[in-house]
Amino acid sequence: MRGSLAGDCLDPGVPGVPPSTRYWRFLGPLRSLRNVGPNCNQYRLPGCPRDFNPVCGSDMSTYANECTLCMKIREDGHDIKIIRSGPC
Repeated sequence: MRGSLAGDCLDPGVPGVPPSTRYWRFLGPLRSLRNVGPNCNQYRLPGCPRDFNPVCGSDMSTYANECTLCMKIREDGHDIKIIRSGPC
């Protein structure tokens, strides 16, 4: 069975279905990803609220909430988008 694993993970595609509407396991349709910038203007204090409302950043890191993502952007200067609500 070891030799039969080669290529098993490749997406064979679905005849007649455009790639943008294919479902990926655990992600749902690709168009459901938000990929939007966080609204960092609303977080001006040096600290963030302690509410747990996780977001998944485009760096594939899970942040406790949008504010903690904004703090990371301010610290590192990277352009990180929110690709979806919830953990990565």
